[in-house]
Amino acid sequence: MQQRQSLAAIGQRYIESNTKRTGDFYEYYVALEAWKRKAEVFMNLGSSGKTDLILKIGDRLLECDVKVRKHNIVNGKLYYCTRGSKTFPKHIFLIYVHPVTGEIDWHKDRNPDFLEDFWK
Repeated sequence: MQQRQSLAAIGQRYIESNTKRTGDFYEYYVALEAWKRKAEVFMNLGSSGKTDLILKIGDRLLECDVKVRKHNIVNGKLYYCTRGSKTFPKHIFLIYVHPVTGEIDWHKDRNPDFLEDFWK
């Protein structure tokens, strides 16, 4: 039987959050795709707050939050759903990224009227 080391003997360890890293990746991915479409992009460098990006498109500033589509399996079929619209203030636009195809789109209830085809 082995004796367990005390936490003090082991010392502090950095535990990486895969969720945070995944979120950071997709925020940069969306920022680069917005640049390709001639938007100015201002990124939130901290992990706090509900705004990941501010996009300047034309003369409009849009506060945006980036989400990765989550998958559910229903009756053996894989569905990608979008969540989160109820917890965000109405002035924040939600941008979703499909984790397999990389397709970007606005949330169906949170898209700017003049930019429906921005991500196409």
